[in-house]
Amino acid sequence: MNLEITEKSKNPLLGRTLLQATISFENKTPSNTDVAKQIAQTLNTKEELVVMRNIYTKYGEHTASVKAYVYDTAEALKRAEIITRKKREADKKTVQEARQKAYEEKKAAAPQAEAKA
Repeated sequence: MNLEITEKSKNPLLGRTLLQATISFENKTPSNTDVAKQIAQTLNTKEELVVMRNIYTKYGEHTASVKAYVYDTAEALKRAEIITRKKREADKKTVQEARQKAYEEKKAAAPQAEAKA
């Protein structure tokens, strides 16, 4: 995947940079996460600060135009972006999995403590 930045405009009020680029790819259209990783790598920033807006492919060609926002800080990202239901549910699920894992580890450690006593 080859990324070429076509336009870059800074918005200091929101603490972000609007990035428009074109990408060329071999097989299928790259996912938002793949493009976000490539943008973060190109601009030497964290992947979490890159928010993909859209990827428009051109029919019959292996090129696409990309629009993304690159935030200066995580705080600016939190102020400007809306958290989608999908993201909230994914975060809730990871928290529940972590709690379940901690509970199971505690439960597994309890019989071992009783055996020693």
